[in-house]
Amino acid sequence: MTIHKSKSKNFAKKVLMIKPTCFYLNEATVGDNKFMQRTKESKQVTTRKAVKEFEKMVLNLKKHKIQVKEY
Repeated sequence: MTIHKSKSKNFAKKVLMIKPTCFYLNEATVGDNKFMQRTKESKQVTTRKAVKEFEKMVLNLKKHKIQVKEY
């Protein structure tokens, strides 16, 4: 992800991010959520991928001088 600098000062200087601990398809909402897709991957695999993506985002935000509080 690329964060573009703007002349506007409307960017957050601090964010709170909740680290995923168990990430998988929600059967109750998959029918009407266009962003969800069925997969044959296990909960462990999808959780690992979500954590990796989370960690990449944290590093990218910090690289751009945004303070990140992880919970």
